[in-house]
Amino acid sequence: MEPKKEKEQYLRSDINHFEKFTQCVEMLEVSLFLVHRLEIDSFINVIATQLRILICDSNRGKDNSLLPKVVDEPLLLSFGNITDPYKFLNGERRTVYDLFDDNSKPVALGEWVNQIIIQYDSKNYYSVKDLIKTFAEKDGGAHVDSNLNWTEIITTNVGVNYLILIALYILHCISADYDKDIKELILDPLNVQNKDRENVV
Repeated sequence: MEPKKEKEQYLRSDINHFEKFTQCVEMLEVSLFLVHRLEIDSFINVIATQLRILICDSNRGKDNSLLPKVVDEPLLLSFGNITDPYKFLNGERRTVYDLFDDNSKPVALGEWVNQIIIQYDSKNYYSVKDLIKTFAEKDGGAHVDSNLNWTEIITTNVGVNYLILIALYILHCISADYDKDIKELILDPLNVQNKDRENVV
């Protein structure tokens, strides 16, 4: 048997990267609408998977995130003092502005995703990347792991609100008009369908 030949590799164009970026943003927006507005919580895994693709993907140890491929050297605001999940998630409705510090110095994406966002004690904590990958790789995004440690079990519950706010902030950073896009992607088509049904009746 002849050794298997490696298939020739082709480089994606900038246009194709942008098309994939646009698709990723649309999936993120629609999933956010389903989770945040309609409370269909199962779509949190789609949010986590799209966040992974956008800001913390890797391939053979090298960064493969999509955002830096379409935005040169993206900078994002650091967090405020919210690493204690019990303090942050006390039942009050939270906004993006509770999570991020407008007075902080913007940092590069690689540094940003490695910030600690949830800390249980001195030895158990999660960076943004850890949080996203817990959902995207262990809790229903790409895989469903049978064995989880105690911090992963807690994090898959308290982490939902963090993921929603991270996603909203990323959309803000790329100047996506979330409300306008949801209107065009979901609400307007639904209104047209409803009117068509009324006319048929």
